[in-house]
Amino acid sequence: MDQGDQKPVVTAADYLAWEPAQRDRHEFLGGEVFAMAGAEDWHVTVTIIWLSPCASTSAAAPAAPI
Repeated sequence: MDQGDQKPVVTAADYLAWEPAQRDRHEFLGGEVFAMAGAEDWHVTVTIIWLSPCASTSAAAPAAPI
């Protein structure tokens, strides 16, 4: 493997110091930083409203074996 194939490694401390200043959100995994897909507030709200009935019924019902 030559030098061009190596990815830079980021420490968790460096990532945590860097992330709050970024406009877009990122994920940190194994020394690598990945851009996250964005969702606008309205999308998050609609998703929560849509999934709420599922959460309330699944919490009351026992899990079915597969």
